Amino acid sequence: MTSIQAPKIKGCSVTFMIVYFALCVIQTSAQPGKAVAVPSDVWHLSYTITIKGSGKIEPEEPEDPTIYWKVDRTYSATFSLANGTVFSPGSDNPLVLKAKRFVRFSAAKLPLVDNMKVKIDDYLILVNEEDICEVVTKRFDKRTWEADVAGAAKGRFDASLIIDNQTRSYNISIPITLTTADSDLRYKRISEESRTPSVGKITHETKVLDEQNYSIFDVVLPRVFGLIENQRVRHNDYIPLNQIDGGYEFTSKEEVVHGKVLPNIDVEDKVKLTVFYRFKK
Repeated sequence: MTSIQAPKIKGCSVTFMIVYFALCVIQTSAQPGKAVAVPSDVWHLSYTITIKGSGKIEPEEPEDPTIYWKVDRTYSATFSLANGTVFSPGSDNPLVLKAKRFVRFSAAKLPLVDNMKVKIDDYLILVNEEDICEVVTKRFDKRTWEADVAGAAKGRFDASLIIDNQTRSYNISIPITLTTADSDLRYKRISEESRTPSVGKITHETKVLDEQNYSIFDVVLPRVFGLIENQRVRHNDYIPLNQIDGGYEFTSKEEVVHGKVLPNIDVEDKVKLTVFYRFKK
C-alpha cells in the first residue's frame, strides 16, 4: 500500500507548489510600482540657464553704423525641496489621497544649498567710418553690460516640484530672480574716435559718455512658450521622468529667443536659450 500511495502524495505536493508559485507571480505583477516620491523626501534641485548669441549688422545706408553685438548670460542655483504634501486635483477622496499619486515639494521654508549666481557679459558696439578731405575718421560707440554676482533666490514664486507617482511624470517651478543690491549690473558707454589723415599725425581720443550701476532685475529673461514665463521655469504639461545616474534630468533644445534682448536692435532670431536642471533625493 505504501509503495502505491507515495507517488500520489508526491504528485499532490508538486501540483500545490506549481499553483502557489503561479499565484505569487500573479499577485506580484498586479502590485503597483514603488512610488517615486513620498512626503518625507528631500529633493535637491540644481539648474543652469544660458542665453547666448553674437553677430554683426551691416548698415542699410552708407552713413549708418555697423553694429557688433554679443549676449552671454548664465543663471544657476541649487535648491533643497521638502515639506511634501499629497494632493489629487479635483478629488477629496481619502482613498485617492492615500495612494499618494501627486506629491508637491517646496523650498518655501528651506534656505538655498548654494546661492543663486548670475553672470552677464553683453556688449553693443556701433562703428561708423567716414572719409572727408582725405581724413579717415573712425568712431566706436561701445556699450557694455556686466555682472557677476550671487545672492538669495526669491521672487513671486517659490521653487517647487510636483511628482505624479501613477504616471511617473512631474512638473517644476524654478524662480529665476535675485534679491541683491541695486548696483549689481554695471553699464558703461565709451566713445572712441581716431583720425587718420593722408599726411600728418594720427590722433586718437577716448571719452566715457556714461557709467552707471543698475539692479540685476533690469535684465529681464525672455519668454519661451512652455519653458520660461514670468521669470520662472515651468512646463505646460507634465514631463516623463528621465532617470540618469540616480537622479532625474531635463535639457531643453536650443530655443530661439523672441523679443528684445538688447536695447534698440532686433537680434531675436540669433539669440538661443537653453535650460538644464537635475533633481535627486
